[in-house]
Amino acid sequence: MIRPTLDEEIYQRDRFKEGQHWHTIEGAFYFCVGNTHYLMYSGACHQNPTYFIGYSVAHGAPDADLRTLDWKKYPDDNTYSPLLSKNDFVEGMGHNSVIFDNGKCYIVYHGRDYGSEAFRNDSGIPEDTRSARIDEMKIDGDVLSVEPTR
Repeated sequence: MIRPTLDEEIYQRDRFKEGQHWHTIEGAFYFCVGNTHYLMYSGACHQNPTYFIGYSVAHGAPDADLRTLDWKKYPDDNTYSPLLSKNDFVEGMGHNSVIFDNGKCYIVYHGRDYGSEAFRNDSGIPEDTRSARIDEMKIDGDVLSVEPTR
């Protein structure tokens, strides 16, 4: 339903041989509001500066077979326009879900404080310092928007 189309979705350049880049789209999360279907995903690698949460949109009955819908990346296949990505205070944002509560919509995802150092476990191996985060998400037709908090 979502295919990699952007350089910003590259996990690792020249992965197996020169010119053969490893694109990654992962961590899919689906939800539907009315007749609008959303499929959210993470692109690239949490260590890359372009790592992001993006989404694709389709329209159809709420009980439609998702495989038959005409899915389109937002805003299109050739534009890097992440819903969430690295900013001045959070990086490594990805792998999300969505919850609805009291008429509001929230996105739950992982991220780490910008510039935080990985800590080392008892074996001296660096570990990731990402943690779960939650922010309100606005839905306006095909457009989702989030203002990440610190």
